[in-house]
Amino acid sequence: MKPEFKVGDVVTYKPYKQSHVKEVRQIQTGMYGVHERDDTIFYYLSDIGMRVSTLTSGKSIVESKLFEGKRE
Repeated sequence: MKPEFKVGDVVTYKPYKQSHVKEVRQIQTGMYGVHERDDTIFYYLSDIGMRVSTLTSGKSIVESKLFEGKRE
């Protein structure tokens, strides 16, 4: 799978009921799990102009095709 976003993109991070506008600061493909490599794409997000504050997959980004929350 290819990243849906690029560094500098502004996205809506919505892990629960509240939405937060964040900037993509870095992209990481895969992380090592307990037993085998996970090929999930992770995004480091921050408030615009601030340091990295959040690591997430597309499951918590409203604009992602992988988003699992409720769109409003």
